[in-house]
Amino acid sequence: PAHPQLAARLHCDRLTMAALAAALMSADASVLALSGPLSPATAGKGADAQVDLTPMPYSPPKLSFSNPYKAYAGGNIPGWEYGGETSLNNDYIMLTTATSNKLGWIWTTEPIEIDDWEVQLEFHIGGDPRQSTGGGMAVWFTEQQGRAGAMYGQSDDFRGVGILFDSYGGGESGERVEPFVVAVLNDGTSIDEGAHEQAVEHQVGICYAAYRNLKNIVRARIAWTNGQLRVWLDLTSSNHFQPCIETVNLRELAKQDKRYDLPRVGHFGVTAMTGAHADTHVVYSLAVANLTGAARDGADPLAPTPISDQVPDDVRVHAGGEDAAHPERPAVATDPTVLEAHLPGE
Repeated sequence: PAHPQLAARLHCDRLTMAALAAALMSADASVLALSGPLSPATAGKGADAQVDLTPMPYSPPKLSFSNPYKAYAGGNIPGWEYGGETSLNNDYIMLTTATSNKLGWIWTTEPIEIDDWEVQLEFHIGGDPRQSTGGGMAVWFTEQQGRAGAMYGQSDDFRGVGILFDSYGGGESGERVEPFVVAVLNDGTSIDEGAHEQAVEHQVGICYAAYRNLKNIVRARIAWTNGQLRVWLDLTSSNHFQPCIETVNLRELAKQDKRYDLPRVGHFGVTAMTGAHADTHVVYSLAVANLTGAARDGADPLAPTPISDQVPDDVRVHAGGEDAAHPERPAVATDPTVLEAHLPGE
């Protein structure tokens, strides 16, 4: 099966769709290293793995959207634009249907100046449980509004950060791989899987989580505060969150390496892409909160508080490299994906 995060092997910068398909067709089989040296193993490890988080503060209307979507006149969401295969239903935004080789996106229309922020996303990813899929979705904060490409629907030469939800279900040798979440930072250069060490250094954290085909809505809270990126997941709709990714202070690292220098002005977006086998990618709501004042002087506005509730084994979040079933370097598909989408504004 093909899958969209053909990702860090991509030569997709402004290639035509035909040229991209040809480039992917000729790519050598490889293993994509998704766990970098920057993220401690903070994912769930037992009964104390869940936390309560401070409720998300107010999100300005142009930095959020939620149902009912029929309330948006003419299908226009203030502050946002969408395209590709994206469609509005009353209860949700569908980025892609379970159809092969499709791409959908939604991005803020204007750049936002913001130092510290949080994104809360409610979503569903699902498809035929009998087959592995080649699909994925990503949440972005990038200097430039997204451009269509083969990295979960985004071009790989972005400057900013992507939180990538990879639902590819199996490696080249046929082993099952649990869906994972990986954080990627970039300074605007093309992430070339051919340069293996370069690709590894763009990854700043990974966790594994069985978010595909859940019967309930999945929640993710993504925070950038005081130079640190953190991701939590609620897989049970309990409003209790499991830690997924927690990095060191990336602003300090950015003083020596500009790849970790997150822009202070940029666009938020969500993209999704399918491969030969496809999942449906649905967003129920998204909200962005400005935490700049709340995070002043090193304060933590989210205040994670451990709770003692047991985490069911089938929805436990695991750190990359935690055990043999959750490798730091999962194999990825090698089949080409043909993109069928238009760039924002075209």
